[in-house]
Amino acid sequence: MDFKYYIAKTLLEYNNVELYDFQNNIELITNTNLYYDFIHYNETVNSFIINSIKNEKKYKVNYKTYKDKTNIFLHLTI
Repeated sequence: MDFKYYIAKTLLEYNNVELYDFQNNIELITNTNLYYDFIHYNETVNSFIINSIKNEKKYKVNYKTYKDKTNIFLHLTI
């Protein structure tokens, strides 16, 4: 997680960067039916991500929230 914190902190210093994190979407990341092939491509997941970025900011990470959002994922993996 230290690397993820470092990347987020570094990228968020730039005004022209928007960072999104979908790893705390439990339903998405724990549904093994969505990840059935070798390249992990699923049109439904990709459409969800594109629409989320376009229409809502629920998964947008900012300088104040990047650690909290990453910690949610960290607690899932323990």
